[in-house]
This record gives sequence, structure tokens and C-alpha cells, in this order.
Amino acid sequence: MPLRGEVWLVDLDPTKGHEQRKMRPCVIVSNDAMNRGRGLSIVIPFTSTPLILKSGKLSPLQIEIRPPEGGTNKLSYSLAYQVRTVDHSRFIKKLGALSDSKLTEVVHTLHALTSP
Repeated sequence: MPLRGEVWLVDLDPTKGHEQRKMRPCVIVSNDAMNRGRGLSIVIPFTSTPLILKSGKLSPLQIEIRPPEGGTNKLSYSLAYQVRTVDHSRFIKKLGALSDSKLTEVVHTLHALTSP
């Protein structure tokens, strides 16, 4: 069973429109009660492409994940604006887990997106 804070390789296809696609690392942000309950988890996917603002800074909507954090093997960035619920059948392989502090950073970007 996937647990909060773990990073899994997840098959996000099929998708539509601008949804993040392909097989990619995702961090589980749903609580473990949900993860156990219905075979679903809320995840935030990673990308290897940073979103750089005109100021030259990384978008505050992305958090940098440096290897070997989360079991990643290359520099990655969380995509909180691509948060989605996925069935556990999409989970391919556990890669690792984020540290508590890094998970908190990622979740804060999600809170920023959903706060007034």
C-alpha cells in the first residue's frame, strides 16, 4: 500500500489536454487513511523541466527535488498545479520517500494554490 510522502513511479496515461502525462515519479500527499480506503491516492507529479519566471527564479509552484531525495536519479521539480487522484493500479514501482521537511515544502505549494 502506498503511504503519504512516498515517491512512486506512476503511469499517468491516458490523459487529456494539459494534464501531466507519461510514466513519472509522483509523491503521495493524501493521508494514509485515504490511501488504505478505496485503492486511490492523491499525488503530485514530478518533472525534470523547471518553470523559470521572467525574473530568472524558479516558480514558487515548484519545489526542487535533488537526487537521491525520494529515490530520484535526476534533478526534478514538483508540479502542485498538476495534483490528481489516481487508482493504485497506476502505481508501477516505489522509488523512495521524501524527507518530512521536503514533503512539507511540496504540500505548502498545494495549499498556496487552494487558498484564497
